[in-house]
Amino acid sequence: MRRPGLPVHFPNASQSSPPLHFLTPRELDVLRLLGHGLDNPTIAARLCVSPHTLRRHLMSIYAKLGGASRAQAILYAIRHHITDPDDGRL
Repeated sequence: MRRPGLPVHFPNASQSSPPLHFLTPRELDVLRLLGHGLDNPTIAARLCVSPHTLRRHLMSIYAKLGGASRAQAILYAIRHHITDPDDGRL
């Protein structure tokens, strides 16, 4: 388990294009909404999934980002321009 405060290694972080191939389309949807600062109930409602399903998507995203936290996943979304310039709609 990763200790808090240690840097997270994002897969393919050195590439110039966003390394999104390791995330599923649904995980990208979740990450996009997460990057807009939406909370779990709002994300689940927008994606028409249960809170349990959303938590599973989040855990998968965090694991694929090398054990990232919610804040680190949001930062990843912003840095890789995963968030759209709209108000969080898909």
